[in-house]
Amino acid sequence: METKMKSFKLLLAIIFTLNSSPAFAEVRFVHITDLHLFESPDRHHEAKDSLAYFNIAVERINDIEKSLTKNHHQLDFVALTGDIGIEKLITKNAISKTEAKTHSDTIIIEEGNQFFELKKEPKHWKKSVKTIADVIAKSKIKLWLLVPGNNDLFDELASTVHFYADFVHDVQEAVKAKNPRIQIVDFRLESHNKIGAFEAGTLKIDDNIFIGWNNAFFKNNYSIKRFLDTHNHPKRLTSLPEYKALDKLADTLKHTDAKFAYILFHIPEVDDPWRVNFEVDPEDANDNTVSKTLREAAQISPKLAKDIYPYSAWMVPMEIRKMWEKIITNVHAKTEIKGLFAGHFHDRQRAIYESFGWLRETRYRPEILSILHIAPSLSVKNQASFKPQDRARGGQLVHIDNDGEVKLERFWIEDVVK
Repeated sequence: METKMKSFKLLLAIIFTLNSSPAFAEVRFVHITDLHLFESPDRHHEAKDSLAYFNIAVERINDIEKSLTKNHHQLDFVALTGDIGIEKLITKNAISKTEAKTHSDTIIIEEGNQFFELKKEPKHWKKSVKTIADVIAKSKIKLWLLVPGNNDLFDELASTVHFYADFVHDVQEAVKAKNPRIQIVDFRLESHNKIGAFEAGTLKIDDNIFIGWNNAFFKNNYSIKRFLDTHNHPKRLTSLPEYKALDKLADTLKHTDAKFAYILFHIPEVDDPWRVNFEVDPEDANDNTVSKTLREAAQISPKLAKDIYPYSAWMVPMEIRKMWEKIITNVHAKTEIKGLFAGHFHDRQRAIYESFGWLRETRYRPEILSILHIAPSLSVKNQASFKPQDRARGGQLVHIDNDGEVKLERFWIEDVVK
Protein backbone atom coordinates (compact mmCIF):
# COMPACT_ATOMS: atom_id res chain seq x y z
CA MET A 1 0.00 0.00 0.00
CA GLU A 2 2.87 2.36 0.89
CA THR A 3 4.57 1.68 -2.47
CA LYS A 4 1.31 2.30 -4.32
CA MET A 5 0.78 5.61 -2.46
CA LYS A 6 4.33 6.79 -3.27
CA SER A 7 3.81 5.89 -6.91
CA PHE A 8 0.50 7.75 -7.03
CA LYS A 9 2.01 10.86 -5.42
CA LEU A 10 4.80 10.79 -8.00
CA LEU A 11 2.21 10.57 -10.76
CA LEU A 12 0.37 13.61 -9.41
CA ALA A 13 3.67 15.48 -9.26
CA ILE A 14 4.25 14.64 -12.94
CA ILE A 15 0.82 15.94 -13.87
CA PHE A 16 1.37 19.13 -11.89
CA THR A 17 4.73 19.68 -13.57
CA LEU A 18 3.30 19.25 -17.04
CA ASN A 19 0.30 21.42 -16.25
CA SER A 20 2.69 24.14 -15.10
CA SER A 21 3.84 24.38 -18.73
CA PRO A 22 2.33 27.06 -20.97
CA ALA A 23 -1.46 26.84 -20.96
CA PHE A 24 -1.64 26.42 -24.71
CA ALA A 25 -0.31 22.84 -24.74
CA GLU A 26 -2.43 21.20 -27.40
CA VAL A 27 -2.20 17.42 -27.23
CA ARG A 28 -1.97 15.01 -24.33
CA PHE A 29 -1.84 11.23 -24.48
CA VAL A 30 -0.56 8.23 -22.60
CA HIS A 31 1.70 5.71 -24.31
CA ILE A 32 1.81 2.13 -23.03
CA THR A 33 3.27 -0.97 -24.63
CA ASP A 34 4.07 -4.69 -24.48
CA LEU A 35 1.27 -6.36 -22.54
CA HIS A 36 2.22 -9.98 -23.30
CA LEU A 37 -1.09 -11.13 -21.87
CA PHE A 38 -1.06 -14.50 -23.58
CA GLU A 39 1.85 -16.86 -23.08
CA SER A 40 2.71 -20.54 -23.38
CA PRO A 41 1.56 -22.73 -20.42
CA ASP A 42 5.01 -22.73 -18.79
CA ARG A 43 4.88 -18.92 -18.59
CA HIS A 44 1.26 -18.62 -17.49
CA HIS A 45 2.32 -17.01 -14.19
CA GLU A 46 3.98 -14.18 -16.15
CA ALA A 47 0.87 -13.59 -18.24
CA LYS A 48 -1.25 -13.47 -15.08
CA ASP A 49 1.11 -10.91 -13.53
CA SER A 50 1.11 -8.84 -16.74
CA LEU A 51 -2.70 -8.82 -16.80
CA ALA A 52 -2.74 -7.46 -13.25
CA TYR A 53 -0.37 -4.69 -14.34
CA PHE A 54 -2.52 -3.87 -17.35
CA ASN A 55 -5.48 -3.38 -14.99
CA ILE A 56 -3.34 -1.16 -12.77
CA ALA A 57 -2.18 0.82 -15.82
CA VAL A 58 -5.77 1.56 -16.88
CA GLU A 59 -6.57 2.66 -13.32
CA ARG A 60 -3.50 4.90 -13.36
CA ILE A 61 -4.48 6.39 -16.72
CA ASN A 62 -7.96 7.08 -15.33
CA ASP A 63 -6.31 8.86 -12.38
CA ILE A 64 -4.31 10.99 -14.81
CA GLU A 65 -7.49 11.91 -16.68
CA LYS A 66 -9.25 12.79 -13.45
CA SER A 67 -6.41 15.09 -12.36
CA LEU A 68 -6.23 16.74 -15.77
CA THR A 69 -9.99 17.34 -15.81
CA LYS A 70 -9.71 19.36 -12.61
CA ASN A 71 -7.44 21.71 -14.57
CA HIS A 72 -9.80 21.78 -17.56
CA HIS A 73 -7.58 19.48 -19.63
CA GLN A 74 -7.98 15.93 -20.88
CA LEU A 75 -6.15 13.05 -22.52
CA ASP A 76 -6.78 12.92 -26.25
CA PHE A 77 -6.05 9.20 -26.56
CA VAL A 78 -4.17 6.17 -25.30
CA ALA A 79 -1.54 4.67 -27.63
CA LEU A 80 -0.83 0.95 -27.22
CA THR A 81 2.20 0.07 -29.35
CA GLY A 82 2.00 -3.67 -29.68
CA ASP A 83 2.87 -7.06 -28.25
CA ILE A 84 -0.50 -8.00 -26.85
CA GLY A 85 0.68 -11.58 -27.41
CA ILE A 86 -1.63 -12.67 -30.24
CA GLU A 87 0.89 -15.15 -31.67
CA LYS A 88 0.07 -17.49 -28.78
CA LEU A 89 -3.54 -17.73 -29.97
CA ILE A 90 -2.56 -19.24 -33.33
CA THR A 91 -2.08 -22.91 -34.15
CA LYS A 92 0.20 -24.29 -36.87
CA ASN A 93 -0.92 -27.46 -38.66
CA ALA A 94 1.06 -29.36 -41.31
CA ILE A 95 -0.71 -29.81 -44.66
CA SER A 96 0.24 -31.20 -48.05
CA LYS A 97 1.33 -29.10 -51.02
CA THR A 98 -1.97 -29.96 -52.74
CA GLU A 99 -3.95 -28.77 -49.72
CA ALA A 100 -1.90 -25.59 -49.62
CA LYS A 101 -3.10 -24.72 -53.13
CA THR A 102 -6.77 -25.28 -52.29
CA HIS A 103 -6.96 -23.62 -48.86
CA SER A 104 -7.40 -20.09 -50.20
CA ASP A 105 -9.40 -18.86 -47.20
CA THR A 106 -6.62 -19.44 -44.65
CA ILE A 107 -3.04 -18.29 -44.16
CA ILE A 108 -0.48 -20.77 -45.45
CA ILE A 109 3.22 -20.56 -44.71
CA GLU A 110 6.06 -22.58 -46.20
CA GLU A 111 9.08 -23.70 -44.22
CA GLY A 112 11.63 -25.54 -46.29
CA ASN A 113 9.63 -28.05 -48.30
CA GLN A 114 6.77 -28.21 -45.81
CA PHE A 115 3.49 -26.32 -45.77
CA PHE A 116 1.53 -25.25 -42.70
CA GLU A 117 -1.92 -23.81 -42.19
CA LEU A 118 -2.31 -21.14 -39.52
CA LYS A 119 -5.57 -20.96 -37.61
CA LYS A 120 -7.02 -19.31 -34.53
CA GLU A 121 -7.50 -21.60 -31.55
CA PRO A 122 -11.25 -20.82 -31.04
CA LYS A 123 -11.61 -21.27 -27.26
CA HIS A 124 -8.38 -19.51 -26.39
CA TRP A 125 -9.10 -16.73 -28.89
CA LYS A 126 -12.58 -15.99 -27.51
CA LYS A 127 -11.36 -16.01 -23.91
CA SER A 128 -8.44 -13.73 -24.78
CA VAL A 129 -10.66 -11.21 -26.55
CA LYS A 130 -12.83 -11.03 -23.45
CA THR A 131 -9.77 -10.67 -21.20
CA ILE A 132 -8.47 -7.54 -22.89
CA ALA A 133 -11.93 -6.10 -23.59
CA ASP A 134 -12.86 -6.34 -19.90
CA VAL A 135 -9.84 -4.19 -19.00
CA ILE A 136 -10.17 -1.53 -21.71
CA ALA A 137 -13.90 -1.20 -21.01
CA LYS A 138 -12.96 0.35 -17.64
CA SER A 139 -11.12 3.20 -19.37
CA LYS A 140 -12.29 6.78 -19.02
CA ILE A 141 -10.39 7.63 -22.21
CA LYS A 142 -12.62 7.35 -25.27
CA LEU A 143 -9.99 6.72 -27.94
CA TRP A 144 -7.45 3.85 -27.98
CA LEU A 145 -4.97 3.61 -30.87
CA LEU A 146 -3.39 0.16 -31.36
CA VAL A 147 -0.45 -0.87 -33.54
CA PRO A 148 0.97 -4.43 -33.70
CA GLY A 149 4.19 -5.78 -32.25
CA ASN A 150 6.36 -8.69 -33.34
CA ASN A 151 4.59 -10.95 -30.83
CA ASP A 152 1.29 -10.14 -32.51
CA LEU A 153 2.52 -11.83 -35.69
CA PHE A 154 3.21 -15.52 -36.21
CA ASP A 155 6.95 -16.12 -36.42
CA GLU A 156 7.36 -12.38 -37.08
CA LEU A 157 5.99 -12.82 -40.61
CA ALA A 158 4.50 -9.64 -42.07
CA SER A 159 1.80 -11.63 -43.89
CA THR A 160 0.27 -12.85 -40.62
CA VAL A 161 -0.84 -9.38 -39.49
CA HIS A 162 -4.36 -10.49 -40.47
CA PHE A 163 -4.62 -12.24 -37.11
CA TYR A 164 -3.84 -8.98 -35.34
CA ALA A 165 -6.48 -7.19 -37.44
CA ASP A 166 -9.08 -9.85 -36.61
CA PHE A 167 -8.23 -9.70 -32.92
CA VAL A 168 -8.56 -5.91 -32.76
CA HIS A 169 -11.89 -6.15 -34.59
CA ASP A 170 -13.18 -8.70 -32.09
CA VAL A 171 -11.99 -6.56 -29.19
CA GLN A 172 -13.73 -3.55 -30.76
CA GLU A 173 -17.03 -5.45 -30.77
CA ALA A 174 -16.57 -6.78 -27.24
CA VAL A 175 -15.71 -3.34 -25.81
CA LYS A 176 -18.60 -1.74 -27.69
CA ALA A 177 -21.00 -4.13 -25.96
CA LYS A 178 -19.61 -3.17 -22.54
CA ASN A 179 -18.84 0.52 -23.00
CA PRO A 180 -20.01 1.97 -26.35
CA ARG A 181 -18.35 5.34 -25.69
CA ILE A 182 -14.88 3.80 -26.19
CA GLN A 183 -13.42 3.58 -29.68
CA ILE A 184 -10.71 0.99 -30.35
CA VAL A 185 -8.76 1.63 -33.55
CA ASP A 186 -6.52 -0.67 -35.59
CA PHE A 187 -4.13 2.23 -36.12
CA ARG A 188 -2.14 1.04 -39.13
CA LEU A 189 -1.80 2.83 -42.44
CA GLU A 190 -2.86 -0.45 -44.11
CA SER A 191 -5.94 -1.05 -41.96
CA HIS A 192 -9.60 -0.45 -42.79
CA ASN A 193 -10.22 1.49 -39.56
CA LYS A 194 -10.66 5.23 -39.78
CA ILE A 195 -11.12 7.96 -37.19
CA GLY A 196 -13.81 10.20 -38.61
CA ALA A 197 -12.78 11.57 -42.00
CA PHE A 198 -9.05 10.88 -41.56
CA GLU A 199 -7.18 8.31 -43.60
CA ALA A 200 -6.56 4.93 -41.95
CA GLY A 201 -3.64 4.99 -39.53
CA THR A 202 -3.75 8.77 -39.11
CA LEU A 203 -5.19 11.22 -36.62
CA LYS A 204 -4.90 14.98 -37.10
CA ILE A 205 -5.23 17.32 -34.14
CA ASP A 206 -4.73 20.96 -35.07
CA ASP A 207 -1.26 21.24 -36.67
CA ASN A 208 -0.24 17.73 -35.58
CA ILE A 209 -0.62 14.42 -37.38
CA PHE A 210 -0.21 11.12 -35.57
CA ILE A 211 0.67 8.12 -37.75
CA GLY A 212 0.38 4.45 -36.85
CA TRP A 213 3.23 2.67 -38.60
CA ASN A 214 3.42 -1.12 -38.67
CA ASN A 215 7.04 -2.26 -38.37
CA ALA A 216 6.27 -5.33 -36.24
CA PHE A 217 8.28 -7.56 -38.62
CA PHE A 218 11.50 -5.51 -38.68
CA LYS A 219 13.16 -7.80 -36.12
CA ASN A 220 13.01 -10.78 -38.52
CA ASN A 221 13.99 -13.21 -35.76
CA TYR A 222 17.48 -11.63 -35.93
CA SER A 223 18.25 -13.49 -39.14
CA ILE A 224 19.15 -12.19 -42.60
CA LYS A 225 17.54 -15.19 -44.33
CA ARG A 226 14.35 -13.31 -45.18
CA PHE A 227 16.27 -10.84 -47.36
CA LEU A 228 17.77 -13.64 -49.43
CA ASP A 229 16.35 -15.94 -52.08
CA THR A 230 16.91 -19.70 -52.27
CA HIS A 231 20.36 -19.08 -53.75
CA ASN A 232 21.30 -16.70 -50.91
CA HIS A 233 21.18 -13.71 -53.24
CA PRO A 234 19.55 -10.49 -51.98
CA LYS A 235 15.90 -10.20 -52.95
CA ARG A 236 14.74 -7.19 -54.94
CA LEU A 237 14.53 -4.31 -52.44
CA THR A 238 11.07 -3.17 -53.54
CA SER A 239 9.68 -6.67 -52.94
CA LEU A 240 10.49 -6.58 -49.22
CA PRO A 241 7.66 -5.81 -46.75
CA GLU A 242 10.02 -3.40 -44.98
CA TYR A 243 10.33 -1.34 -48.16
CA LYS A 244 6.56 -1.29 -48.68
CA ALA A 245 5.98 -0.18 -45.08
CA LEU A 246 8.46 2.69 -45.41
CA ASP A 247 7.14 3.69 -48.83
CA LYS A 248 3.64 3.95 -47.36
CA LEU A 249 4.96 6.05 -44.47
CA ALA A 250 6.81 8.38 -46.86
CA ASP A 251 3.72 8.78 -49.03
CA THR A 252 1.56 9.62 -46.02
CA LEU A 253 3.99 12.30 -44.89
CA LYS A 254 4.24 13.69 -48.39
CA HIS A 255 0.49 14.20 -48.72
CA THR A 256 -0.34 15.62 -45.30
CA ASP A 257 -0.76 19.33 -44.70
CA ALA A 258 0.11 18.98 -41.01
CA LYS A 259 2.93 21.09 -39.64
CA PHE A 260 4.25 18.43 -37.27
CA ALA A 261 4.22 14.61 -37.35
CA TYR A 262 4.49 11.95 -34.65
CA ILE A 263 4.92 8.27 -35.46
CA LEU A 264 3.63 5.42 -33.27
CA PHE A 265 5.24 2.02 -33.87
CA HIS A 266 6.60 -1.00 -32.03
CA ILE A 267 10.29 -1.71 -32.69
CA PRO A 268 12.85 1.10 -32.32
CA GLU A 269 15.88 1.03 -34.61
CA VAL A 270 18.39 1.23 -31.76
CA ASP A 271 20.28 -1.50 -29.91
CA ASP A 272 18.16 -3.97 -27.98
CA PRO A 273 19.40 -3.99 -24.34
CA TRP A 274 19.03 -7.78 -24.29
CA ARG A 275 21.49 -8.13 -27.18
CA VAL A 276 23.87 -5.64 -25.60
CA ASN A 277 23.88 -7.61 -22.34
CA PHE A 278 23.90 -11.10 -23.84
CA GLU A 279 26.15 -11.26 -26.89
CA VAL A 280 26.39 -15.00 -26.21
CA ASP A 281 23.83 -16.94 -24.19
CA PRO A 282 25.70 -19.70 -22.33
CA GLU A 283 22.45 -21.50 -21.56
CA ASP A 284 21.19 -21.67 -25.13
CA ALA A 285 23.55 -21.86 -28.09
CA ASN A 286 20.59 -21.53 -30.46
CA ASP A 287 19.25 -18.32 -28.96
CA ASN A 288 19.01 -15.22 -31.16
CA THR A 289 22.13 -13.60 -29.75
CA VAL A 290 24.62 -11.35 -31.51
CA SER A 291 27.18 -14.13 -31.92
CA LYS A 292 24.68 -16.43 -33.62
CA THR A 293 23.45 -13.66 -35.93
CA LEU A 294 26.95 -12.74 -37.07
CA ARG A 295 28.01 -16.35 -37.48
CA GLU A 296 25.01 -17.17 -39.64
CA ALA A 297 25.36 -13.99 -41.71
CA ALA A 298 29.05 -14.61 -42.36
CA GLN A 299 28.30 -18.10 -43.60
CA ILE A 300 25.51 -17.30 -46.04
CA SER A 301 26.22 -13.70 -47.10
CA PRO A 302 29.52 -12.09 -46.06
CA LYS A 303 28.54 -8.79 -47.71
CA LEU A 304 25.37 -8.46 -45.66
CA ALA A 305 27.26 -9.50 -42.55
CA LYS A 306 29.41 -6.36 -42.89
CA ASP A 307 26.40 -4.08 -43.28
CA ILE A 308 24.09 -5.19 -40.47
CA TYR A 309 23.91 -3.47 -37.09
CA PRO A 310 24.39 -6.56 -34.88
CA TYR A 311 22.99 -5.12 -31.64
CA SER A 312 20.01 -3.37 -33.22
CA ALA A 313 16.41 -4.43 -32.61
CA TRP A 314 16.03 -4.12 -36.40
CA MET A 315 17.45 -6.83 -38.61
CA VAL A 316 17.07 -5.15 -42.00
CA PRO A 317 19.22 -4.50 -45.09
CA MET A 318 21.30 -1.33 -45.03
CA GLU A 319 19.17 0.16 -47.83
CA ILE A 320 16.08 -0.08 -45.61
CA ARG A 321 17.86 1.61 -42.72
CA LYS A 322 19.06 4.44 -44.99
CA MET A 323 15.55 4.81 -46.39
CA TRP A 324 14.20 5.27 -42.86
CA GLU A 325 16.89 7.82 -42.00
CA LYS A 326 16.13 9.82 -45.13
CA ILE A 327 12.43 9.97 -44.32
CA ILE A 328 12.90 11.00 -40.69
CA THR A 329 15.69 13.54 -41.21
CA ASN A 330 14.34 15.21 -44.37
CA VAL A 331 14.84 18.89 -43.51
CA HIS A 332 13.18 19.97 -46.77
CA ALA A 333 9.86 18.27 -46.00
CA LYS A 334 6.95 20.59 -45.28
CA THR A 335 5.97 18.40 -42.34
CA GLU A 336 8.54 18.13 -39.57
CA ILE A 337 8.74 14.86 -37.64
CA LYS A 338 8.90 15.85 -33.98
CA GLY A 339 8.36 12.57 -32.16
CA LEU A 340 8.89 8.81 -32.51
CA PHE A 341 7.13 6.58 -29.97
CA ALA A 342 8.08 2.90 -29.69
CA GLY A 343 8.18 -0.01 -27.23
CA HIS A 344 9.58 -3.55 -27.47
CA PHE A 345 12.19 -3.43 -24.69
CA HIS A 346 11.92 -5.31 -21.38
CA ASP A 347 15.04 -4.24 -19.55
CA ARG A 348 14.59 -3.59 -15.83
CA GLN A 349 17.01 -0.64 -15.78
CA ARG A 350 15.00 2.57 -15.95
CA ALA A 351 17.96 4.51 -17.32
CA ILE A 352 17.62 2.48 -20.55
CA TYR A 353 14.42 4.40 -21.35
CA GLU A 354 15.70 7.80 -20.28
CA SER A 355 18.85 8.18 -22.39
CA PHE A 356 20.94 6.39 -25.02
CA GLY A 357 24.39 6.51 -23.45
CA TRP A 358 24.37 2.70 -23.19
CA LEU A 359 24.24 2.08 -26.96
CA ARG A 360 27.11 0.10 -28.50
CA GLU A 361 26.37 0.94 -32.12
CA THR A 362 27.71 4.38 -33.04
CA ARG A 363 26.09 4.82 -36.45
CA TYR A 364 22.62 5.92 -35.31
CA ARG A 365 21.70 9.45 -36.33
CA PRO A 366 21.69 11.79 -33.28
CA GLU A 367 18.83 13.85 -34.72
CA ILE A 368 16.70 10.67 -34.71
CA LEU A 369 17.76 9.66 -31.19
CA SER A 370 16.76 13.12 -29.95
CA ILE A 371 13.10 12.55 -30.88
CA LEU A 372 12.86 8.83 -30.05
CA HIS A 373 10.87 7.98 -26.91
CA ILE A 374 10.75 4.32 -25.87
CA ALA A 375 8.11 3.35 -23.33
CA PRO A 376 8.83 0.71 -20.68
CA SER A 377 6.74 -2.44 -20.96
CA LEU A 378 3.82 -3.42 -18.75
CA SER A 379 4.78 -7.08 -19.01
CA VAL A 380 6.93 -8.81 -16.40
CA LYS A 381 8.96 -10.43 -19.19
CA ASN A 382 12.69 -10.57 -18.33
CA GLN A 383 11.96 -8.88 -14.99
CA ALA A 384 10.12 -11.52 -12.98
CA SER A 385 13.08 -12.35 -10.72
CA PHE A 386 13.36 -8.76 -9.45
CA LYS A 387 11.33 -6.94 -6.83
CA PRO A 388 8.61 -4.58 -8.19
CA GLN A 389 10.58 -1.50 -7.14
CA ASP A 390 13.61 -2.80 -9.05
CA ARG A 391 11.71 -3.25 -12.32
CA ALA A 392 11.01 -0.82 -15.15
CA ARG A 393 7.29 -1.14 -15.78
CA GLY A 394 4.97 1.73 -16.54
CA GLY A 395 4.17 4.15 -19.33
CA GLN A 396 4.71 7.63 -20.78
CA LEU A 397 2.60 10.70 -20.23
CA VAL A 398 3.07 12.95 -23.27
CA HIS A 399 2.25 16.61 -23.85
CA ILE A 400 2.78 18.34 -27.18
CA ASP A 401 2.86 22.11 -26.96
CA ASN A 402 1.86 24.77 -29.46
CA ASP A 403 5.31 24.61 -31.10
CA GLY A 404 5.04 20.86 -31.61
CA GLU A 405 7.62 20.11 -28.92
CA VAL A 406 7.30 16.90 -26.93
CA LYS A 407 7.23 17.18 -23.14
CA LEU A 408 7.37 13.71 -21.67
CA GLU A 409 7.41 12.09 -18.25
CA ARG A 410 7.54 8.37 -17.58
CA PHE A 411 5.54 6.93 -14.74
CA TRP A 412 6.55 3.72 -13.01
CA ILE A 413 4.17 1.16 -11.57
CA GLU A 414 5.59 -0.63 -8.55
CA ASP A 415 2.47 -2.20 -7.08
CA VAL A 416 2.84 -5.66 -5.60
CA VAL A 417 0.39 -8.10 -7.16
CA LYS A 418 -0.42 -11.66 -6.12
